[in-house]
Amino acid sequence: MKSLKLTVLFLCLYVLTANASAQDIGRYLVPQEARDALIEMKASVHHGSAGGDFTVDLTPEEIEVLRRHGFEVRPFPAEEETYALGGLGSWTSYGQIRADFIAYAANYPDIAEYHVIGHSVQGREIFGLRISDNIQLEEDEPEVVFWGNIHGDEEASGEITYNYAMELLDNYGAQPTVTGFINDFEIWVLPLTNPDGRVMSTRENANGVDLNRDFGWNWDHWGGSTSPYSQVETQAFQEFCLENNVTLSATLHCSGNIFLYPWCYSPTDVPEDNLVQSVGALYANAANYTLIKSWDDYETHGELLDLMYGGHGALCYTPEISNSLNNFPNSYARNKAG
Repeated sequence: MKSLKLTVLFLCLYVLTANASAQDIGRYLVPQEARDALIEMKASVHHGSAGGDFTVDLTPEEIEVLRRHGFEVRPFPAEEETYALGGLGSWTSYGQIRADFIAYAANYPDIAEYHVIGHSVQGREIFGLRISDNIQLEEDEPEVVFWGNIHGDEEASGEITYNYAMELLDNYGAQPTVTGFINDFEIWVLPLTNPDGRVMSTRENANGVDLNRDFGWNWDHWGGSTSPYSQVETQAFQEFCLENNVTLSATLHCSGNIFLYPWCYSPTDVPEDNLVQSVGALYANAANYTLIKSWDDYETHGELLDLMYGGHGALCYTPEISNSLNNFPNSYARNKAG
């Protein structure tokens, strides 16, 4: 009976808070014991708890429900939020990243192309670089995609992908490993997949939807999503995936120093679980991250991670990296210019 009452209360809460504005939502710490309640609420929980408290974006109504049921809810420490989110003005801007990608494609026309795969709610380009030898040809080679900044306030994920693309191009022919990557793979680097969120420094897009809960694989009304692929951004990503034969996908997030693999929506193992874990361990060990099934960290639905594996058959992972400017004492582009 208690469980039924809790479910009814959460359903009412969902109706009341579905259209909550960004100003109503704050960031809080909630104990692990509240996991089932948070899942029932479809709360916006950040991956990376790894045994500690959950970091959760909550409305005042959601806080009241959690506290009413005996769960402690504490404000996210201001100093940690500054560390975690950085400052938008301190990161490389959307305009600068776009300009640098256009310039790099022009400077390396034999191995790089600038592509626009769609536009955001506010009309900004969702852009990236396609990198490969024989760039004018569609060769029969594995395709690798790096997705950055699908959560707009996780700036480091965009910064890393941005820098990585330029390092690949500048080191082609000079570093054997980099040269081999470009010769043997078709590499897509999409640094700012939520450009409006990046500019506004919000987790969600300009419609207030968490894009990483809007994909069609086991979608279930999470993150403000009203239907699968309800947003122009996720529609563009789906079209991109249908047009490209993605072999390996890495969607970068922040933070927690963990390396996630599917499933997100279920505790069951994926069909090729041994392969998925073996490949994932190579990356996790190299970064000194903990390899975790995404569901074990926190259950979510409608994630890109599940879509890439379940819907498109790609090996796929989510590195949860530290979102600190300490990792970027100077941007790659500034170092090149200076």
